[in-house]
Amino acid sequence: KLSRPNLFILNNRWDKASSMEPEMEQKVKDQHMERCVNLLVDELGVYSTA
Repeated sequence: KLSRPNLFILNNRWDKASSMEPEMEQKVKDQHMERCVNLLVDELGVYSTA
């Protein structure tokens, strides 16, 4: 039986617009979180949102 490997996700992005507009910062963070969850749930199938 193979064990599941550790998975490390690094968001190597800096959105210049979000740093200049503080109200956009949370939207950018939410977008990054959504993309990570989508990767884990839909693409890799290693996590469930339920």
